[in-house]
Amino acid sequence: MFIAALIAMSVIPLIRDSVGVLLMRTPKELDLELPACYTREQNHKTAAKMIEKIRVNVFLTTTCHNND
Repeated sequence: MFIAALIAMSVIPLIRDSVGVLLMRTPKELDLELPACYTREQNHKTAAKMIEKIRVNVFLTTTCHNND
């Protein structure tokens, strides 16, 4: 009975990891790093949108001045 308990206790972490893989969970090592990555990605998207707005404004400004 003692050996069965030891085997059961050693199998629990394996089952937990297998369930995480099957559910496509991100690795636990990345749990602390992912929020910073998401924030950085959002900042890049915001910066790209601002750059695009500036390009459109510059294009419209130069197009309007060239037509005068």
